[in-house]
Amino acid sequence: MTTTAKPLIGRSGMNAVTWLLLALAAVCVVLAVAVPLQQLTERGADVPVTLSGPAADRAGEALRLPGLPAGTAVTSTAEELRLSVEELPAGLRLLSQASTSLVFLSVGAGAWFLAMVLRSIRAGHPFDRRNPGRLIGVACALVLGGVVAPIVANAGANAVLDHLDLLDPGGPFALVIVNLEFSGLFFAAVVLAFAEAFRRGSTLADDVEGLV
Repeated sequence: MTTTAKPLIGRSGMNAVTWLLLALAAVCVVLAVAVPLQQLTERGADVPVTLSGPAADRAGEALRLPGLPAGTAVTSTAEELRLSVEELPAGLRLLSQASTSLVFLSVGAGAWFLAMVLRSIRAGHPFDRRNPGRLIGVACALVLGGVVAPIVANAGANAVLDHLDLLDPGGPFALVIVNLEFSGLFFAAVVLAFAEAFRRGSTLADDVEGLV
């Protein structure tokens, strides 16, 4: 007596998810290009900042920091403080949005590679020899969005602060180089484990096919 395992997602459902991922990839690529171009139409930009010294102890009063240059202001969001500057050179305006573009690119690349994996599974070839490489692409996208993008955001913020001479010792803002988000590294490691499992599965499938 033989039994057939019922798939978790049917062919129609997997097809819908695949096309949604492909659409997401296309939208993210467009946004990755559009965001910096849109920023060029503005005269200024805003960047994330971190307070240091006495200013950090008065975080609740951050919106009233003394000594800020004309045309600048510190605003508070739910997650961070941001320095808004009314006028910046074009290069700094582009740099201020570089991390956002990287995040969109990482989401787009991850969605594309994952869609390719799902398409091969839907076609009945889960251990396609290209799937391990595609999963490695997903892992790289996670590192790009979760690790590289925040570093680029810090670099952009530091460049703007230096342009405004706000990185002097004893000033209210801290120079932040690396602010690692370990969640991105963790999920990338999980995906790499799946990539290795798929690689071994494809090798086993080839061995079995050779015995038939």
